[in-house]
Amino acid sequence: MTVYHLSPKENYLRAVRFQDPEYVPNGRHLPVEGIGYAGVNPEDNRPPGAKNWSDFWGVRHEKTLEGVMPMPVYHPLEDPARWDAYRWPSPDDPARLGPLMEQARGVDRRERALSVSHRSTLFERAWLLVGMENLLMLMAAEPDRADWVFDHIIAFQLGMARHYLALRPDLVALGDDVGTQRAPLISPAHYRRYIQPRYARLIALYRDAGVLITYHTCGHIMPLVADFLALGIDVLNPVQARANGDLVALRRQTQGRMALHGAVDTQYTLTLGSPGEVRAEVRERIRTLGAEGGYICAPDQDIPMPPENVWAFDGAVAEYGRYPAS
Repeated sequence: MTVYHLSPKENYLRAVRFQDPEYVPNGRHLPVEGIGYAGVNPEDNRPPGAKNWSDFWGVRHEKTLEGVMPMPVYHPLEDPARWDAYRWPSPDDPARLGPLMEQARGVDRRERALSVSHRSTLFERAWLLVGMENLLMLMAAEPDRADWVFDHIIAFQLGMARHYLALRPDLVALGDDVGTQRAPLISPAHYRRYIQPRYARLIALYRDAGVLITYHTCGHIMPLVADFLALGIDVLNPVQARANGDLVALRRQTQGRMALHGAVDTQYTLTLGSPGEVRAEVRERIRTLGAEGGYICAPDQDIPMPPENVWAFDGAVAEYGRYPAS
Protein backbone atom coordinates (compact mmCIF):
# COMPACT_ATOMS: atom_id res chain seq x y z
CA MET A 1 0.00 0.00 0.00
CA THR A 2 1.33 3.42 -1.00
CA VAL A 3 1.80 5.86 1.87
CA TYR A 4 1.49 9.55 0.98
CA HIS A 5 2.89 12.39 3.06
CA LEU A 6 0.77 15.22 1.69
CA SER A 7 -2.85 15.73 2.69
CA PRO A 8 -5.34 15.46 -0.21
CA LYS A 9 -5.83 19.25 -0.05
CA GLU A 10 -2.12 20.01 -0.26
CA ASN A 11 -1.61 17.45 -3.00
CA TYR A 12 -4.47 18.98 -5.02
CA LEU A 13 -3.13 22.52 -4.64
CA ARG A 14 0.34 21.33 -5.65
CA ALA A 15 -1.09 19.64 -8.73
CA VAL A 16 -2.86 22.84 -9.75
CA ARG A 17 0.38 24.80 -9.30
CA PHE A 18 2.65 22.25 -11.02
CA GLN A 19 4.55 21.89 -7.73
CA ASP A 20 5.46 18.18 -7.56
CA PRO A 21 2.28 16.53 -6.27
CA GLU A 22 2.58 12.98 -4.97
CA TYR A 23 -0.27 11.68 -7.13
CA VAL A 24 -2.80 12.74 -9.75
CA PRO A 25 -5.97 13.96 -8.01
CA ASN A 26 -9.19 12.17 -8.85
CA GLY A 27 -11.68 14.80 -9.98
CA ARG A 28 -14.57 12.75 -8.62
CA HIS A 29 -13.25 13.03 -5.07
CA LEU A 30 -11.59 16.40 -4.70
CA PRO A 31 -10.82 17.89 -1.27
CA VAL A 32 -12.72 21.02 -2.27
CA GLU A 33 -15.88 22.48 -0.71
CA GLY A 34 -17.87 24.71 -3.01
CA ILE A 35 -20.19 27.38 -1.66
CA GLY A 36 -22.13 30.21 -3.24
CA TYR A 37 -24.61 33.00 -2.69
CA ALA A 38 -28.30 32.09 -2.47
CA GLY A 39 -29.54 31.55 -6.02
CA VAL A 40 -26.15 30.97 -7.65
CA ASN A 41 -27.53 27.66 -8.94
CA PRO A 42 -30.82 27.80 -10.88
CA GLU A 43 -32.43 25.15 -8.71
CA ASP A 44 -31.83 27.16 -5.53
CA ASN A 45 -35.13 28.95 -6.23
CA ARG A 46 -37.05 25.83 -7.22
CA PRO A 47 -40.05 25.10 -4.99
CA PRO A 48 -40.18 21.43 -3.92
CA GLY A 49 -41.43 19.28 -6.77
CA ALA A 50 -41.92 22.23 -9.15
CA LYS A 51 -41.33 21.63 -12.86
CA ASN A 52 -41.35 25.31 -13.79
CA TRP A 53 -40.01 28.24 -11.77
CA SER A 54 -38.16 31.58 -12.00
CA ASP A 55 -34.79 32.45 -10.52
CA PHE A 56 -33.98 35.80 -8.94
CA TRP A 57 -32.84 37.20 -12.30
CA GLY A 58 -36.34 36.54 -13.70
CA VAL A 59 -35.24 33.67 -15.93
CA ARG A 60 -37.83 30.89 -15.98
CA HIS A 61 -36.54 27.31 -15.94
CA GLU A 62 -38.22 24.02 -16.73
CA LYS A 63 -37.24 20.65 -15.28
CA THR A 64 -38.07 17.69 -17.48
CA LEU A 65 -35.85 14.97 -15.98
CA GLU A 66 -34.64 14.63 -12.41
CA GLY A 67 -30.85 14.46 -12.27
CA VAL A 68 -30.54 16.58 -15.44
CA MET A 69 -30.09 20.34 -15.33
CA PRO A 70 -33.19 22.45 -16.11
CA MET A 71 -33.56 24.38 -19.34
CA PRO A 72 -34.47 28.08 -19.66
CA VAL A 73 -37.90 28.70 -21.20
CA TYR A 74 -38.30 32.45 -20.60
CA HIS A 75 -35.77 35.27 -20.93
CA PRO A 76 -36.82 38.47 -19.11
CA LEU A 77 -34.89 40.81 -21.48
CA GLU A 78 -35.82 39.04 -24.69
CA ASP A 79 -37.98 42.03 -25.63
CA PRO A 80 -36.01 45.31 -25.55
CA ALA A 81 -39.21 47.08 -24.54
CA ARG A 82 -38.80 45.50 -21.11
CA TRP A 83 -35.23 46.72 -20.59
CA ASP A 84 -36.01 50.06 -18.94
CA ALA A 85 -38.31 48.48 -16.36
CA TYR A 86 -35.96 45.64 -15.48
CA ARG A 87 -34.54 45.75 -11.94
CA TRP A 88 -31.01 44.41 -11.84
CA PRO A 89 -30.22 42.25 -8.80
CA SER A 90 -27.99 43.76 -6.15
CA PRO A 91 -24.92 41.88 -4.89
CA ASP A 92 -25.56 43.47 -1.49
CA ASP A 93 -29.06 42.01 -1.11
CA PRO A 94 -29.21 40.25 2.29
CA ALA A 95 -31.25 37.50 0.65
CA ARG A 96 -28.21 36.65 -1.49
CA LEU A 97 -25.67 36.86 1.33
CA GLY A 98 -27.43 35.33 4.31
CA PRO A 99 -26.16 31.73 4.09
CA LEU A 100 -22.61 32.52 3.01
CA MET A 101 -20.91 32.99 6.35
CA GLU A 102 -22.59 29.91 7.80
CA GLN A 103 -21.54 27.83 4.78
CA ALA A 104 -17.94 28.99 5.11
CA ARG A 105 -17.83 28.25 8.83
CA GLY A 106 -18.86 24.68 8.12
CA VAL A 107 -15.77 23.95 6.01
CA ASP A 108 -12.74 22.32 7.67
CA ARG A 109 -10.09 24.46 6.05
CA ARG A 110 -7.28 22.18 7.25
CA GLU A 111 -8.64 19.33 5.13
CA ARG A 112 -10.60 20.99 2.35
CA ALA A 113 -10.04 23.94 0.04
CA LEU A 114 -12.83 26.54 0.02
CA SER A 115 -14.15 27.43 -3.44
CA VAL A 116 -16.65 30.21 -4.15
CA SER A 117 -18.94 30.13 -7.18
CA HIS A 118 -19.84 32.63 -9.91
CA ARG A 119 -21.84 30.14 -11.97
CA SER A 120 -22.98 31.51 -15.37
CA THR A 121 -20.54 34.33 -14.84
CA LEU A 122 -20.99 36.55 -17.89
CA PHE A 123 -21.72 35.14 -21.36
CA GLU A 124 -24.14 32.51 -20.07
CA ARG A 125 -25.87 34.99 -17.81
CA ALA A 126 -26.27 37.39 -20.73
CA TRP A 127 -27.93 34.87 -23.04
CA LEU A 128 -30.09 33.57 -20.20
CA LEU A 129 -31.40 37.12 -19.84
CA VAL A 130 -31.87 38.10 -23.49
CA GLY A 131 -31.89 34.75 -25.35
CA MET A 132 -29.01 33.21 -27.26
CA GLU A 133 -29.96 34.38 -30.74
CA ASN A 134 -30.70 37.89 -29.51
CA LEU A 135 -27.37 38.13 -27.70
CA LEU A 136 -25.35 36.99 -30.72
CA MET A 137 -27.18 39.53 -32.87
CA LEU A 138 -26.52 42.31 -30.36
CA MET A 139 -22.81 41.48 -30.25
CA ALA A 140 -22.61 41.58 -34.04
CA ALA A 141 -24.87 44.52 -34.83
CA GLU A 142 -25.55 46.60 -31.69
CA PRO A 143 -22.38 46.65 -29.57
CA ASP A 144 -23.57 49.46 -27.31
CA ARG A 145 -26.63 47.48 -26.26
CA ALA A 146 -24.54 44.34 -25.77
CA ASP A 147 -22.14 46.37 -23.61
CA TRP A 148 -25.08 47.57 -21.50
CA VAL A 149 -26.07 43.99 -20.69
CA PHE A 150 -22.53 42.78 -20.02
CA ASP A 151 -21.68 45.82 -17.87
CA HIS A 152 -24.62 45.25 -15.55
CA ILE A 153 -23.79 41.58 -15.16
CA ILE A 154 -20.11 42.12 -14.39
CA ALA A 155 -21.03 44.84 -11.88
CA PHE A 156 -23.05 42.23 -9.99
CA GLN A 157 -20.18 39.72 -10.13
CA LEU A 158 -17.61 42.28 -8.97
CA GLY A 159 -19.82 43.20 -6.04
CA MET A 160 -20.31 39.57 -5.12
CA ALA A 161 -16.57 38.94 -5.37
CA ARG A 162 -15.93 41.48 -2.63
CA HIS A 163 -18.27 39.58 -0.31
CA TYR A 164 -16.64 36.29 -1.25
CA LEU A 165 -13.15 37.63 -0.59
CA ALA A 166 -14.11 38.36 3.01
CA LEU A 167 -14.33 34.57 3.43
CA ARG A 168 -10.68 34.10 2.34
CA PRO A 169 -11.35 31.41 -0.28
CA ASP A 170 -8.66 29.21 -1.77
CA LEU A 171 -10.31 29.05 -5.18
CA VAL A 172 -12.98 30.77 -7.21
CA ALA A 173 -15.10 28.88 -9.75
CA LEU A 174 -15.93 30.95 -12.82
CA GLY A 175 -17.76 29.55 -15.79
CA ASP A 176 -19.47 30.12 -19.11
CA ASP A 177 -20.04 27.43 -21.71
CA VAL A 178 -18.54 29.03 -24.81
CA GLY A 179 -17.99 25.92 -26.96
CA THR A 180 -20.01 23.57 -29.13
CA GLN A 181 -18.79 20.11 -30.11
CA ARG A 182 -16.96 21.54 -33.14
CA ALA A 183 -16.22 25.21 -32.58
CA PRO A 184 -16.59 28.08 -30.09
CA LEU A 185 -20.06 29.57 -29.75
CA ILE A 186 -18.58 33.02 -30.37
CA SER A 187 -15.60 34.12 -32.40
CA PRO A 188 -12.27 34.82 -30.67
CA ALA A 189 -12.69 38.44 -31.79
CA HIS A 190 -16.02 38.76 -29.98
CA TYR A 191 -14.61 36.94 -26.95
CA ARG A 192 -11.81 39.52 -26.77
CA ARG A 193 -14.18 42.42 -27.39
CA TYR A 194 -16.90 41.58 -24.88
CA ILE A 195 -15.85 38.82 -22.49
CA GLN A 196 -12.13 38.96 -21.83
CA PRO A 197 -11.82 42.58 -20.60
CA ARG A 198 -14.64 42.11 -18.12
CA TYR A 199 -13.28 38.80 -16.92
CA ALA A 200 -9.90 40.45 -16.47
CA ARG A 201 -11.39 42.87 -13.93
CA LEU A 202 -13.02 40.08 -11.95
CA ILE A 203 -9.98 37.81 -12.05
CA ALA A 204 -7.67 40.65 -10.96
CA LEU A 205 -9.62 40.99 -7.70
CA TYR A 206 -9.06 37.35 -6.89
CA ARG A 207 -5.49 37.07 -8.09
CA ASP A 208 -4.49 40.10 -6.01
CA ALA A 209 -5.80 38.17 -2.98
CA GLY A 210 -3.91 35.00 -3.89
CA VAL A 211 -7.02 33.05 -4.91
CA LEU A 212 -6.66 30.35 -7.58
CA ILE A 213 -8.90 30.72 -10.64
CA THR A 214 -10.84 27.75 -12.00
CA TYR A 215 -12.78 28.19 -15.22
CA HIS A 216 -15.49 25.92 -16.60
CA THR A 217 -16.47 25.71 -20.23
CA CYS A 218 -17.71 22.74 -22.18
CA GLY A 219 -17.09 22.15 -25.86
CA HIS A 220 -14.37 22.99 -28.36
CA ILE A 221 -12.31 25.87 -26.98
CA MET A 222 -8.89 25.42 -28.61
CA PRO A 223 -9.03 28.82 -30.41
CA LEU A 224 -9.58 30.51 -27.01
CA VAL A 225 -6.88 28.79 -24.93
CA ALA A 226 -4.38 31.61 -25.45
CA ASP A 227 -6.98 34.03 -24.12
CA PHE A 228 -7.56 31.87 -21.03
CA LEU A 229 -3.80 31.85 -20.41
CA ALA A 230 -3.63 35.63 -20.82
CA LEU A 231 -6.38 36.00 -18.21
CA GLY A 232 -4.33 33.98 -15.72
CA ILE A 233 -6.74 31.06 -15.35
CA ASP A 234 -5.20 28.33 -13.18
CA VAL A 235 -7.50 25.38 -13.92
CA LEU A 236 -9.52 24.68 -17.07
CA ASN A 237 -12.37 22.18 -16.91
CA PRO A 238 -13.86 19.88 -18.08
CA VAL A 239 -11.60 19.62 -21.21
CA GLN A 240 -14.00 17.64 -23.38
CA ALA A 241 -11.95 14.94 -25.05
CA ARG A 242 -13.90 14.46 -28.29
CA ALA A 243 -14.67 18.15 -28.75
CA ASN A 244 -11.04 19.28 -28.55
CA GLY A 245 -9.22 16.51 -30.37
CA ASP A 246 -5.49 17.10 -30.00
CA LEU A 247 -5.06 16.99 -26.23
CA VAL A 248 -1.30 16.65 -26.59
CA ALA A 249 -1.19 20.03 -28.29
CA LEU A 250 -3.41 21.47 -25.55
CA ARG A 251 -1.03 20.15 -22.90
CA ARG A 252 1.98 21.54 -24.76
CA GLN A 253 0.33 24.98 -24.88
CA THR A 254 -0.66 25.00 -21.21
CA GLN A 255 2.23 23.11 -19.59
CA GLY A 256 3.41 24.81 -16.42
CA ARG A 257 0.80 27.57 -16.77
CA MET A 258 -2.72 26.14 -16.59
CA ALA A 259 -3.84 22.85 -15.03
CA LEU A 260 -6.26 20.67 -16.97
CA HIS A 261 -9.23 19.01 -15.27
CA GLY A 262 -11.20 16.28 -17.03
CA ALA A 263 -10.43 14.86 -20.49
CA VAL A 264 -11.71 11.31 -19.88
CA ASP A 265 -14.38 10.81 -22.51
CA THR A 266 -17.92 10.51 -21.18
CA GLN A 267 -19.57 10.58 -24.59
CA TYR A 268 -18.40 7.06 -25.32
CA THR A 269 -15.77 5.54 -23.02
CA LEU A 270 -17.31 6.07 -19.59
CA THR A 271 -20.93 5.51 -20.60
CA LEU A 272 -20.71 2.88 -23.37
CA GLY A 273 -17.20 1.44 -23.14
CA SER A 274 -15.95 -1.51 -21.16
CA PRO A 275 -14.06 -1.26 -17.84
CA GLY A 276 -10.92 -2.23 -19.74
CA GLU A 277 -11.40 0.68 -22.14
CA VAL A 278 -11.94 3.01 -19.20
CA ARG A 279 -8.70 1.88 -17.57
CA ALA A 280 -6.77 2.25 -20.83
CA GLU A 281 -8.03 5.80 -21.42
CA VAL A 282 -7.32 6.89 -17.85
CA ARG A 283 -3.77 5.55 -18.16
CA GLU A 284 -3.23 7.37 -21.46
CA ARG A 285 -4.63 10.65 -20.16
CA ILE A 286 -2.38 10.56 -17.08
CA ARG A 287 0.62 9.74 -19.26
CA THR A 288 0.04 12.53 -21.77
CA LEU A 289 -1.52 15.24 -19.58
CA GLY A 290 -0.20 14.61 -16.09
CA ALA A 291 3.41 13.50 -16.44
CA GLU A 292 4.68 16.73 -14.86
CA GLY A 293 1.73 17.65 -12.65
CA GLY A 294 -0.96 20.11 -13.62
CA TYR A 295 -3.62 17.45 -14.23
CA ILE A 296 -6.77 16.44 -12.38
CA CYS A 297 -8.11 13.20 -13.90
CA ALA A 298 -11.89 13.37 -14.24
CA PRO A 299 -14.83 12.56 -16.52
CA ASP A 300 -15.38 15.32 -19.04
CA GLN A 301 -19.10 15.50 -18.24
CA ASP A 302 -21.08 14.88 -15.07
CA ILE A 303 -23.69 12.40 -16.24
CA PRO A 304 -24.73 8.93 -14.99
CA MET A 305 -22.28 6.12 -15.81
CA PRO A 306 -22.44 2.32 -15.31
CA PRO A 307 -21.18 1.41 -11.82
CA GLU A 308 -18.54 -0.94 -13.20
CA ASN A 309 -17.04 1.91 -15.22
CA VAL A 310 -17.03 4.21 -12.20
CA TRP A 311 -15.13 1.56 -10.23
CA ALA A 312 -12.72 1.04 -13.12
CA PHE A 313 -12.12 4.78 -13.35
CA ASP A 314 -11.39 5.22 -9.64
CA GLY A 315 -9.12 2.17 -9.57
CA ALA A 316 -7.17 3.27 -12.63
CA VAL A 317 -6.58 6.80 -11.30
CA ALA A 318 -5.24 5.34 -8.04
CA GLU A 319 -3.04 2.81 -9.84
CA TYR A 320 -1.60 4.90 -12.67
CA GLY A 321 -1.64 8.32 -11.05
CA ARG A 322 1.33 7.86 -8.68
CA TYR A 323 4.43 10.00 -9.10
CA PRO A 324 7.05 9.72 -10.36
CA ALA A 325 5.04 8.92 -13.49
CA SER A 326 5.95 5.83 -15.46
